Amino acid sequence: MRSLLIGLLLTTLVAMGCSRHEEPAPQPPPPEKTQTHAAPVTPPTPASAPATATRTPVVHPPTPEVTFNNLEQYVAMDEQQRLAAVSTVGDKGADKAAAAATAKKLADMLRVESSPQVKTAILDELGNLEQPAALTPVLSTFDTSQPDEVKQSAIDAAESLLSDIASSGNPNALNSITSALDTRYPTEVRQAAISALEDLEDQRALPYLQKLLTDSDPDVRQQASDAIDWLKE
Repeated sequence: MRSLLIGLLLTTLVAMGCSRHEEPAPQPPPPEKTQTHAAPVTPPTPASAPATATRTPVVHPPTPEVTFNNLEQYVAMDEQQRLAAVSTVGDKGADKAAAAATAKKLADMLRVESSPQVKTAILDELGNLEQPAALTPVLSTFDTSQPDEVKQSAIDAAESLLSDIASSGNPNALNSITSALDTRYPTEVRQAAISALEDLEDQRALPYLQKLLTDSDPDVRQQASDAIDWLKE
């Protein structure tokens, strides 16, 4: 019996020793997680704004000076050259000392000119001179038949000159202004002359105005009567 107990005890001890030294079976490693990287998203390219066309400003070259020594040379030029010559001569009229000589040269050019466009340019220059000497060639334009644009330019130039002469203090102002009262000139010019006589405030103008009281144009008669009343006050 004792031997049986000892045998059981040994068997139990051996079993306990074996279980203490027994290594646990290694566990297989967990499967690695495969990371899936999303492909980078390329942002949409913004639509480019339409290119704005840049306009390069056009620079016109200055009008070249065109000079001539005599009327023969002037007449031999083409129309564009004559226009440039008119501008060249007119620019010299800005000098008051040269204004009278400029008026004479422009008058000679107007006398031989055939182009309506160039005539208009000459009349414009004469109207800017503020000189009594410029009025005579302007008025001479009405002695012959002219295109409407030339006639209108002459009227505009005469009106401007008459106003300037009246305020210039020139001792010959009365004679210059009264020369524009002739019945062969357009009504607009004659009325501008009456207005200039009013501005002149010279009693010597009364006889000229009184002659207009029997004029065939009612507008001229009325304006002359008003001017007489004004000068008599």
